[in-house]
Amino acid sequence: MINAPSDDCVQDENKTALHKIHKAIEDLTAQERNARKSTRTHVDKAKARFDCENQRGAIMSMRKCHKLQAEQAKILEAIGYLRTLEAELESHVLLASKICNDPVLGRRSSLACKGMSKFTSFESKVQRILSCDQIREPEDEAPSDEAILSELASMTQTR
Repeated sequence: MINAPSDDCVQDENKTALHKIHKAIEDLTAQERNARKSTRTHVDKAKARFDCENQRGAIMSMRKCHKLQAEQAKILEAIGYLRTLEAELESHVLLASKICNDPVLGRRSSLACKGMSKFTSFESKVQRILSCDQIREPEDEAPSDEAILSELASMTQTR
């Protein structure tokens, strides 16, 4: 029969996993904030270049803007996923601690082992997310130069 891990060991691993999730959320939030600021900067540059009739420069700034917006969307998606994982892990930790501390059940070791397999799946999900250092570039086709110029024209008209 498999021996159940001690409560202290499981609690330490849970705290470590939750700490990694919190840290990843903080890091991704900072990345999202930077992407948002860069987007605003590139929109302003694109407008200024468009007003000075530098169409090529305006198009390049808007292309960078679109990439930053796609990156921002991916980051927000990752933050949402991590928050869901965090809530699920906290729920399972609470349930496992209630089960382990219930003397009536008398099946502590087998339940703890089942709980550990669930924890291990959470840990692997967290590790998989944390191992992705960069957000992948979107696979969509970039808008045409004409579409970007018309977008800029509508942006400058609304000022």
